[in-house]
Amino acid sequence: MAEIKMREFTRRDAKVGSWETYIARPSMVLPNPPGVFNSWAGWALGAVRVDQLAATMVDIVQKGNENEIFENADLVQYAERMGFSELRT
Repeated sequence: MAEIKMREFTRRDAKVGSWETYIARPSMVLPNPPGVFNSWAGWALGAVRVDQLAATMVDIVQKGNENEIFENADLVQYAERMGFSELRT
């Protein structure tokens, strides 16, 4: 429901251009450092680390993006392009 309301708000305010909404939908967020088991499981399941998620969302907000919704795979790929390519223990 909150996601729907935010998207509606963005569409209403689009005329003024002062608000953009970016929605992250991570499915599995690992702590940093994730530990050995979490690192392996995260790699196998395509998890995103909390530091990757934070850096990705800050970068998106600073630079803007044509996409509004970021699924887990999008977040992981974005983090990899930023140089967060491995799950560190």
